Formats: sequence, C-alpha cells, structure tokens
Amino acid sequence: MSKSKLDTPEKRRRHYEHTKKSAAANPQKVKAIQARARDRHRLKRRAAALARIKANPERHREYQKKWRSAHRERSRAIVRRSDLIRTFGINPEQYDAMLRNQSGRCAICKEPPGKRRLAIDHDHSTGRLRDLLCSQCNTMLGKSRDSVALLRQAIEYLERHANVAAAEQMRTPDQSMLPYQVTR
Repeated sequence: MSKSKLDTPEKRRRHYEHTKKSAAANPQKVKAIQARARDRHRLKRRAAALARIKANPERHREYQKKWRSAHRERSRAIVRRSDLIRTFGINPEQYDAMLRNQSGRCAICKEPPGKRRLAIDHDHSTGRLRDLLCSQCNTMLGKSRDSVALLRQAIEYLERHANVAAAEQMRTPDQSMLPYQVTR
C-alpha cells in the first residue's frame, strides 16, 4: 500500500492490524518475505561492512582478536566448518557421520585417532572423497602418490627383508653377520 492511501491515522491502524493478523496466520510466508529482503540487501550490507573495515583495519583486527579470545571454542568451530566446506564440500555433521561409519578409527590401520582428527582422504585427480585416515596412513598414501604399483613394490620389499630377518635368526652365531658388513 502506498503512503498516500494511508493518509489518516485510522487507515494506518487498520493496515497495521491487518498486517499483524496476516503475519500471525502465515508465519512461513513472513519468514520467506524476510529471507528475500535479507538476500536483496546482503550485498549492500557486505559492501558497507567492507568499507568500515577498510576505513579502520587496525580497529577491525583488534575487534577480531578480542572476539576470538572471548569465544575460543566457537571461533574454532567456525573455522573448522568453513575449512571443511571450502576444501571438501562437506560440513562437520557429515564428517562426524563418516567417523561413526568407521567406528571412530582409521580406514587403513584401524587405530583410533591420536591428538589430531582423522584426515579426509580424497582422490586428487577426481576430488572424490574416500574415507578418514590417521595422519600416518594419509601421509603414506600421499608419499606413494596413490600408486597401487608403488605400494605393491613397497610390500614386496618389506616381505623380502622380513624373510632375510627370519633367515638371520636361524643362522648359527658365526654366520650372523650380514653379507655386506665389513669386519676389521
């Protein structure tokens, strides 16, 4: 309704009463209208906030520092949430669901996490998420460049040297030196 149609106090009162009743009868509609208004003005509010920050960056840094120290847990949760969403496209609830599906353990070594959370393993070529891994297993896959062939070679290497160690234990004391050791 335009302002000219609400030119008397009585018309304004009736319009206010009608709007109030309509809002009480349709709370979802009111929420939708408010959300649209927030969306329309979000860019303007963000631009105004950035202008205030640019005008006095030191004041903003000091404010952030105080807020983070006063709200340490909430600040960490906000950073964690934004990191998960930005990096992997999941939220903390989805991470927790993955953790529950793995019984809170690493998908490879089946050990519970130590001081650090389990890392989200993903295929670097496709970006597809795989499972949660402890830092050691995640590093192992990263260092092997996710190469199955390289990991098989590493297994063969370990098995070959495990066999040598078993044979070493069965030697007599005079045969116990490795072939590449030099005696003086």
